[in-house]
Amino acid sequence: MPGLEPKKQGRILIAEDEPGMQEWLKMELSRAGHSVEAVSNGIEAAERIERGKFDLVISDLKMPQMGGAALLDHVKRVAPQLEVILMTGYGTVESAVLAMKKGAYDFILKPFSIEEMILLVEKSLEKRDLKTLVALYESSRAIFSTIQMDRLFEIIMDMLQTVLGGDEGSLMLFNEEKKLVIAASRGLSEEIVRQTHVQVGERIAGRVAEKKQALLLVDGLEKYPDFRDLPSNDRIKSSIICPLIWQGELSGILNINRTRKRENFTVADLQSASIFAAQVSLAIQNAKLYEGLRQAYQKLEAAQNQLVQSEKLASIGRLVAGVAHELNNPLTSVIGYSQLALESEDDLTEIRRRLSIIFEQAQRCNKIVKELLLFAQRRTPEFQQVDLCRLIDESLEGISIELNKQAVKVSKHYPSAGVHLQADPQLIQQVFTNILANACQALEAAGHEKEIGITISSSKEKVLTSFSDNGPGISQEVLHKIFDPFFTTKGVGKGTGLGLSLSYGIIKEHGGTITVKSECGRGTAFTVELPLEKIRTVIR
Repeated sequence: MPGLEPKKQGRILIAEDEPGMQEWLKMELSRAGHSVEAVSNGIEAAERIERGKFDLVISDLKMPQMGGAALLDHVKRVAPQLEVILMTGYGTVESAVLAMKKGAYDFILKPFSIEEMILLVEKSLEKRDLKTLVALYESSRAIFSTIQMDRLFEIIMDMLQTVLGGDEGSLMLFNEEKKLVIAASRGLSEEIVRQTHVQVGERIAGRVAEKKQALLLVDGLEKYPDFRDLPSNDRIKSSIICPLIWQGELSGILNINRTRKRENFTVADLQSASIFAAQVSLAIQNAKLYEGLRQAYQKLEAAQNQLVQSEKLASIGRLVAGVAHELNNPLTSVIGYSQLALESEDDLTEIRRRLSIIFEQAQRCNKIVKELLLFAQRRTPEFQQVDLCRLIDESLEGISIELNKQAVKVSKHYPSAGVHLQADPQLIQQVFTNILANACQALEAAGHEKEIGITISSSKEKVLTSFSDNGPGISQEVLHKIFDPFFTTKGVGKGTGLGLSLSYGIIKEHGGTITVKSECGRGTAFTVELPLEKIRTVIR
């Protein structure tokens, strides 16, 4: 009939006990392009539904033996995805409405035109397609919900059966020997999974892999000439085999079989399977990418750990060398003068002089050991409110003798408001004393007026304390080593090289930083920075 060709073609089962109506519907729907079967009662319709696959059932509401309402109940039990349209007379509209509440797609009142029926059929088939799209969308959401390969395989197998309604299936991927092996399966025995190793071009999966084209098999393998040389599996009624292709490259094979269900897969099922296979290909590539990144990260982490371990060993080596160097000189003096004192026949005054040298060198060793203990057993800061300016003044007082001896001028630039902060007073004062003592020692060789400047400044985020001197400065070649343990620019016996390393660690534990700038011939400046959250400025 012109103008009535449907947009969707479907497999339709008609259940109608009136022969004229049955024949008319079958003829017109077939002419419209549908595949149509017809029976005269609900019992026959139920048997057909169990034996074959249909997209739609059109049933009269009133029939002998089993009416349309009872047939609807049966359909929703055995094939819930199958749509049902009920035909009814004016006197049974209430029954038809009740049937719709039970899941019928729609009802149509007799008498009706074929145009009305074809339009209703098209809408029901569109709903079928929409259900398929929804199922594919849900499968897409599911398989892209994880990037863990093992979990992804489980979801693929679950969705394969949900979307296509198969009894068994498998996901085949290439192994290191470039053979297809079963990476995941449903309904297959462990023996089949273990023994399956397929070359491209071999068996069904291998031939699909070779051609990179999806394949639909119905009614077994016997009628397919290309597969006559293959062992037939009598259990399989119908199969869909889809290649997994990513950017033109084959990555595997997806297979779904029907064994217990007697109906064949359809071309529509093949289209759905092809869409699903494309989703699976992308999901597997994402999982492989994640796995590659995870392995790369693990290698990087292992290399980093190895580097840290190597650095630790190097630090231990520097520590041992530093300790040996610092202790070797005084111990040599101790041993030498002790031996001279024991063997000497000189007068008591000379022996005392030598013993005095031994005592001084032993004291030096004692100082080195104490600094090593401080370095190795650095304690956790005990925070309390302290006056930053007062800590600096007390540090200056501690080295006042040396400052006066060298006539060092100290200029202080404190804020008008006293700065109070949460800190460990002993540790912070140790840092300040160490920086000021280093500055004082650096000025020993200066031939000009000696000066140390101390400046405290603050912003919204931090407080800076700067200590500068106009000494000889430090060369850029060694400036980057200034905080390394045992590194010192001082002469033998004048420093262990641990003070600034200790100071660096103390300030870091307070959440701050300590930096140094220096220029040969113009002096050196150390800046201690502490974060604002550990600082509270109080007006005196």
